[in-house]
Amino acid sequence: MTGPGRSWTCAASLGAVAALLLSGQAVLAHNNPQFEETLIQTVAVEAPAAAETASSRPFELSYPPRTAELVWKISGDKADAVRFAVEADGKTVAADVHHGQVTPRVKAGQFRLVDIKGASFPLTVEVFANVIAKK
Repeated sequence: MTGPGRSWTCAASLGAVAALLLSGQAVLAHNNPQFEETLIQTVAVEAPAAAETASSRPFELSYPPRTAELVWKISGDKADAVRFAVEADGKTVAADVHHGQVTPRVKAGQFRLVDIKGASFPLTVEVFANVIAKK
């Protein structure tokens, strides 16, 4: 193909490529929402008895609307060394959780932090909801 037909085809192709690139940015913005962290629970863990492994008392989580995931933050000395598992209604739903880790939102009546390692006691874990921000 030569002449004006070829120029039109090239222009149309370039226009299509530009449209795809621009729509890709829009899709990325839509699929990557902005989050706001909202504190939903503070969990205190006391030192365990000599023969026991460290765990928290059962606690509940009440999610704000538009909660997408949870963020676990450890307060205190050596927070980066602490690891634990999260139980929901007696079943482990997250293992090897550490400071700042994000986990999926889980529907359950009662939660508990179990198998706590690397902690100096008493220990405080803050649970944040990553809430999708309104646009």
